[in-house]
Amino acid sequence: MRYEILTSVEGIYRNGWVELGEQPTDVSEGTQVIVTFVSSDEINLAFQGINKWYELQRNLSLQVARDFILENLSQKLGLAA
Repeated sequence: MRYEILTSVEGIYRNGWVELGEQPTDVSEGTQVIVTFVSSDEINLAFQGINKWYELQRNLSLQVARDFILENLSQKLGLAA
């Protein structure tokens, strides 16, 4: 089976039906779907992982900027690094 375009829409499973959180755009009536059930815990873990990645990126960027500033400031002031 080959998929040209995949569209993701969040929803909730309730009383045997999947209720979509929003109406998908550019999807024809009768289009085949694949439904994947995820627990709230899995979503929270993924969100935490993304947040930790952004925090790591921010900290690394700050560290590189700090090191660059200190190195250049030391050179301008004639201080040993």
